[in-house]
Amino acid sequence: MPPTRDNVKHDAITRVLVAILDEFDLDYTEDPQYSLANLKRSQVRQEKNVAPAETVQWLRAKLQAGEPLPAIVATADGEICDGNTRNAAYMKEKRPVGYVITTVKTAEQIGPALMKILGQRMNDHGKRLSKAETEASIRVLISEGASTERIKQHLSVTESQVGNLRAVMKAEAKLAELGLAVNSFKTAHMKALGRIDLLAKPFGELVKLAHDAGLSSGDLNNIAKRVRAETSEEAQLKLLADERAALGDQIKQHKETGNGKPPAARRAKQSLSQFLAITTAPELTVERAPERMEEQLAVLRRSQERLQAMIDAQQQAAVEAGVTLL
Repeated sequence: MPPTRDNVKHDAITRVLVAILDEFDLDYTEDPQYSLANLKRSQVRQEKNVAPAETVQWLRAKLQAGEPLPAIVATADGEICDGNTRNAAYMKEKRPVGYVITTVKTAEQIGPALMKILGQRMNDHGKRLSKAETEASIRVLISEGASTERIKQHLSVTESQVGNLRAVMKAEAKLAELGLAVNSFKTAHMKALGRIDLLAKPFGELVKLAHDAGLSSGDLNNIAKRVRAETSEEAQLKLLADERAALGDQIKQHKETGNGKPPAARRAKQSLSQFLAITTAPELTVERAPERMEEQLAVLRRSQERLQAMIDAQQQAAVEAGVTLL
């Protein structure tokens, strides 16, 4: 058994509890004869914190048999982080003192977010928080002004996880100012919106356009990039008005069905952009399996014919519009 900070030999549960305190760098002292009258029952975990009667009775039987209980963990001002049930067993047995590990800091000094995290981790015997619990804890720590490094240390999460949630929370605040529900957009959209830095009017118009047209997060980012490139608020608003006009059919379709598709020209451009992103040498894209060669050639030839037809149509449209082509 590894030595603890106070060089005390612990039972298995207490060993987990002090390991968590060590992980969070919280100094503590241990007292096997701590006055239980100083303890305050707490609700620091996210689920309802109760002392089940059958568990209390089982712990009472251990005390009656002279067996020690795992430590109660409490703050310097007596708020229980873990051990409400053990404390209830002591009380039922009318024991005035018990084994308590006390942090040097008070509950206020530790902070509500870390108190919740400690309570959950200790209750689950050291298991990591669930995804929902982790997100809730990150949110509280962000609200408290915690640095990304501190959040990473306390919750064992990545920098991108914290950054993404910061962006989502920023987007939620912006949407609230615009009177829009936070569930108006998917998470990917919220991450994008939280990172877009625009003045209030252009941002509001961009959000409304994304909402009305059902833009994908990729389209949202692309339009935002072009808006940011404009040098004045007036020019930004004009660009967004032009985009709204160009997306008129998509906006109408989205309003009617909730599934508006971008114009065909834009979808074609997006697909071709993805194709052009394949920079592998042509000889490395050749299908080598004989049984699939005929099918591969058929697809390539149909694509070539289709692309040539699109080129001809686009050139004709440009001529009719009076556009000078290079």
